Amino acid sequence: MRNRIWGAKNSVKRFIMSFSLCVIFVMTVFGVISLFQLATTTRHYDDMLQNFVSLEEGQKLIEQLESSAERYAEARKAPDFDRVREARRNLDGVLTRIEEVSKDPASLLAVRAVRRSLAEMDGQLLLLESGRYPGPFQISERCGNVRYLLTRIQMLEVDYASAVYPQMTQSIASLTRTAGVVLILLLLEAVLFCAGLHEQIYAPIQRLVGGVQEISKGNFQCPDIETVKNDEFDYLAAAVNRMKRDLSSLIETREEKLNAERLLKEAQFLALQSQVNPHFLFNVLGATTATALEEGAEKTMSLVESVSQMLRYTLRATKTNVTLRDEMGMVENYFFLQSQRFGDRISFVMDLDEDLLDVPIPGMTVQPIVENAVIHGCEKMASGGWLRVACRPDPEGKFAVVTVENNGSVISEAQIQCFYAGQSLPNSGRSTGIGLGNVRDRMRYFYDRKDLMDCAAVNGEINVVTLRYPLSGRPS
Repeated sequence: MRNRIWGAKNSVKRFIMSFSLCVIFVMTVFGVISLFQLATTTRHYDDMLQNFVSLEEGQKLIEQLESSAERYAEARKAPDFDRVREARRNLDGVLTRIEEVSKDPASLLAVRAVRRSLAEMDGQLLLLESGRYPGPFQISERCGNVRYLLTRIQMLEVDYASAVYPQMTQSIASLTRTAGVVLILLLLEAVLFCAGLHEQIYAPIQRLVGGVQEISKGNFQCPDIETVKNDEFDYLAAAVNRMKRDLSSLIETREEKLNAERLLKEAQFLALQSQVNPHFLFNVLGATTATALEEGAEKTMSLVESVSQMLRYTLRATKTNVTLRDEMGMVENYFFLQSQRFGDRISFVMDLDEDLLDVPIPGMTVQPIVENAVIHGCEKMASGGWLRVACRPDPEGKFAVVTVENNGSVISEAQIQCFYAGQSLPNSGRSTGIGLGNVRDRMRYFYDRKDLMDCAAVNGEINVVTLRYPLSGRPS
């Protein structure tokens, strides 16, 4: 039980507790003595100061009473006599305060004399109020007596303060000497504590810090931290030594796992990229051939040029990262080709913010969404189909937000749930093979985030797919 409270013989806990108890004892004794002397001195000082203030207030009140009585005798106005009553009542309060704090017997006798004089004045004030008193000259005489007695009390209080002040000075000097002695004792204890602190705390901490620094540098082959005494720091050093060995083993295992995960992630990403299949271009080339038979070579060349640009972009975008401008160029070429194919059946609109087009993005993420909207939505409509692609910054200025909207066949609630659950969505096999789920996974792997793509059906009539590209680019 004793060791549990105080700690072991050589423990840091016993050392700190011993020093703390010594400091607490010295400070407690000094604090009690200081508080007692300080309280006594402060009380005497406050009492004297309060008496002087009360006596000054009494002088002003007796002057107020006299002047108000004179005005009332002349004009007989009720407010003047109200001020007389107020001054008389306040004088009683002043005398009570003086009696409570005064320690001088002569001052207390003088206060009693003031009360007798005021009692005699009360009768004169009643006659003055009733109108039977011809003038305030007797009241003035009484007021003069009270002023004299108050002045006498002030002199007595000054004499008393002169006698008490040396005692107060001596008390303060004694307190100062006591503080000096306590300060010397505390300094001696501080020196002893610093010496013990270096031996029992600082030196072991330095050994621990040196060992931990080596571990933080990745040097797990450094020597174990030396243990000298059987105290808390030795237990901590032993724990750090064990942690070093365990951490070395854990890091080796973790590196093997990370390498495996990195290879798996790269394989998954490459697998997603390998799904890019420009099969739709062959359908477009068929439309181009038919157009070449019906029209002149100039239009055919435009079609072939668009097809060539799309083919080059498709092959490049699946292997490297591109900008939003490149991706929108691909979408624009796709719009051109599909407009030649569908004519007035589908209208295509692009609304882009030029300031956002240089943002780096993963290739083939917008065009597959557009293609999916055409094949599964607008293509099935005989007329009135439309598709709109917009690019705007988000309100906080952190993302380039691309929205793809179209009418036609609306995505079902089951498909939306599959999308957000990370499951694969059905593919008709007539597009590039990069459906919504594929683009979702490409965005997730590219940015290492899951909140960059949304899919919704608005009012059961419009499909809306939203892509958010961070303006900061791909995380390092």
